[in-house]
This record gives sequence, C-alpha cells and structure tokens, in this order.
Amino acid sequence: MKLEEAQMQKEWEVSKESVEEMAAALARHLNNALIHLGNEAAHDARPRRHHAELLPYAPFMKWLKDMDEKAYDGLLKVYTSTWARVLEREVRAAGEAARGALLAAPDHAVDHILDQVLSLVETLCNAEQDFCTQFFFLDVDVKNFNVQSEGSDGERSEGGGEGRVRQGAESRRLMAELFPSVEQELVALVGHVERHDAYGAMRALACVGRRVLGAEGGAAAEGGAAGGAAGGAAGEARWARAALAAAAVAAKRGADRAVADRLAALPDAVKQAARRPKCGVLSFVSELEELSGACEQIFAGSGRRADVERWYVMLGGAMVRAVALAEHPRTPRPVLQLENYHRLQAALAALRLPALDALRRECRQRYTEALRSYVTQYFGRPLEKLTQFFEGVAEAVASGVREDEVCYRAAFSKHELRRVLAMYPAPEVRKSLHRLYRTVEKHLSEEGGLLQVVWRAMQEEFIAQHVALQARVAACYPAAGLALPLSTDDILDAFSDIARQH
Repeated sequence: MKLEEAQMQKEWEVSKESVEEMAAALARHLNNALIHLGNEAAHDARPRRHHAELLPYAPFMKWLKDMDEKAYDGLLKVYTSTWARVLEREVRAAGEAARGALLAAPDHAVDHILDQVLSLVETLCNAEQDFCTQFFFLDVDVKNFNVQSEGSDGERSEGGGEGRVRQGAESRRLMAELFPSVEQELVALVGHVERHDAYGAMRALACVGRRVLGAEGGAAAEGGAAGGAAGGAAGEARWARAALAAAAVAAKRGADRAVADRLAALPDAVKQAARRPKCGVLSFVSELEELSGACEQIFAGSGRRADVERWYVMLGGAMVRAVALAEHPRTPRPVLQLENYHRLQAALAALRLPALDALRRECRQRYTEALRSYVTQYFGRPLEKLTQFFEGVAEAVASGVREDEVCYRAAFSKHELRRVLAMYPAPEVRKSLHRLYRTVEKHLSEEGGLLQVVWRAMQEEFIAQHVALQARVAACYPAAGLALPLSTDDILDAFSDIARQH
C-alpha cells in the first residue's frame, strides 16, 4: 500500500512539473507575443489586431491568475508597459493632427475636428477595456468563480454578484496605466479650441457635452442589454466616461472664464463709449446679441441649456447694472439709458426664455422711466408763460373763486390773458419745436433708432398740456373768444412736418 502511494505521489509531482513547464513556456510565448505585437502596431494598418490574436489565450490567463499570480502579474505588466506607449503615441498623434487642422479651420469646422478626437479616444478606451476585461479576467475573483461554476445554473446566478467582488477596480486601474496622459491630452486640446475664436470655449463645451451625454446613454443601453446588475455596473465602469468627464469639466471652466472675462470688460466698454461724440448703444449690448445668437446655434441639441441660461442671466443682470451707472460727457443720462435698455430688452425678449422674463421686465420699466425723464427734462413746458398763468388761475379756483369769475381779477383778466397769448404766435411755436427736434436729434444716435419714438412721446406730452390749457380757457373764459395759438390738429401737423423735413 505504501509503495502504491509513493508511486502516485511521484507521478503527481512529475505531472505538476510538466504542467509548470508548459505554463512557463506558454507564458514566455505570450510575453514575446505581447512585445512583438506592440512593436508592429506602429506599422500595422489593422487597428486592434492584437486583440484578435491574443483572445484565444484568455482561458490560459484565467488559469494563470488562479494558479500562478506572480506569472499573471508579470504578463499584465508587460502588456501595460508595451501598449501604454503605443496608445499614448496614437492619442498624441490625433491631438497634434487636430491642432494642425484647427490652424486653418473655419469656425463651423471646429466641432467636427474636436469630436473626431473624442470619438477616437472613446473607441480606443472602450475597445481596450473590453479586451483587457476578457483577456485578463479582470474584476472577477477566479477562485470564487470556479467554485460557483461547479454548482447549478441557479447557484451561479445567485452567486454571480459575489464573484465580482471588485467590480471595476482592476479594469479602472489597468486603464489608468494604459492611458496615463489621455486626460491631459484632451484638456490641452480643449484649451486649444478655446483660443481658436471668440466662441471657442462654448464650442468646446457643447462638443464635449454631447459626447459625454452620448457616452452616458451608451452605458445605460449596455446596462439594459445585460439584463441585470452586472451589466449595469459594467456600463458604469466605462473608463472612457471619466476621461470625457474630465475634458467636460475643463471645457465648462473655460466657458465660465470666457463669460467672466466679458463681465470684467463691461466698465471698459463704458469708457470707450465716452470717447465718442454720442454714447449710442454700448458695445457690450451688441456683443450680447452676437453671443446669444452664437450660443443658440452652438448649443442646439447639446443638453447644456442650464449653463447657457445661467450665462444669459449673469450677463444680462450685470449689463442692466452697468447701464444704470454709466455716464457720458455729451449724452444726457436718460438718453444713454433709454437707448441701451431698449436694445437690451429686445435682445432678451428675442431669446424667449422664462429665466430672462424678470430681467426683460426690468429693462422695459427702466426704459420707460428714462423716456419719461428725458421728455420731462428737455421738452419741459413750451408754453411756459401761459402755463404759469393758468397755474395761478388754478390756485385761485382752489382758494374758492368760481371758474367763471376768475376773469374779474386783475391778474387773470381777459386782457392779461390776451397779452400772454400774444407771446406765443403760431410761427414762433413752430420754430421752438424745430429747435427742440434738433436738440433731440443731437442727443440720440442712429444705431439706437429711437428718434421717432422720442419725438412721438414729446408730441403726446405737448398735446396733453395743450388739452389741459384749452380746457382751462373754456372753463374760465367761456365767452371771451380766446383760443390757444395752435389747435390740436395744428400741433399734429407741425410735429409731422418737422419729422419729415429732418
């Protein structure tokens, strides 16, 4: 009996040595194959050729991970060190090619150039992660997995979640070693796109944002197709998503910086306007129109509406405050405000965003107040003496004198009223209106486009004053045959004639 046991022990040891020799030989072969395929990759027109050639050895790698972890780790290090250089070279070449293409690329082609690099990186990362997970049997406790494999299908199903005790940890670590500089390369390319044109930062954010949302959608689809927790977790472990997310963070910071730079430049725009003969529309208002038009086109369908609307609110609010504080040496403040608030309100209204409704209403209110202030300040009371005369009449009536008896007082007699009316012959009133129009024309700018609006407001103010004075004449001097120098129709004709002449 002892002789038989000794013989069996001897045979087992011989068999073990043979297996170890075979494993060592196969490991050496794989080691050489990994290095050889890596050296050939630079000249191979078939991308990922090594995946197809190495996958048949996956069962051996699984066995090696279970039986000889030292040899397994050695092959893993050889693969990482060899292919990290190959992949880094490929990613860097794509980045350099994109930077070269951007030098002569028109603005509308920037998105396509950046997206090509992002697509390449995502494809590379996903292909490597899929291959490495299968070939090196990553994220699986093979010893536990082998025990479960001996049970029934139901037992394997129940224990499948326990087998993946380190879900994603190994693959993420390996991907970080295979692509050590991919995030840095993408962030550098995003920075290059930012400097390409005035809206480069927005283009970069929109492009990377679409790619990130696409990656998340793809991961969700993979999780659903897997039909279980393991599939969903595999989608979440996609390493490419982390690289794209880092680029998206860099792009968002760049876009926020671009907006912050515009905010910081608002006072400079006011200073530049002070050197012009007329203030007109401040440059940052027209820049907001350009920015909003560009952003609406750039971010169409990108899923970054929250960022875009946040920028609009920040810029719009800052511009409202900047206009309120702005001054010009030759343009009255009410004119500066009414022209700029009118244009700013139109720009915000054109976007039709609920988030901007409050700002739009504020601009409208400030515009209305500025228009009223300007009309009151510069139109004043063209029939000043006549207005003062009837203010005295109103005070007398308020003190208890009947309206039809006011004319019996010396200060408000019919004779005194005729004398005051004689001071305002119709031709003289027309001349004063001409002078007023030239003053308004001198203050307002052509780009503001509000000359006729202001002139119409002054016409309405004049008619309101005229109607009030006419009513007072009719009430206090009913049978005196007295009338104001111009009728309402005369005033309308005068304002229209003056506008046509100029």
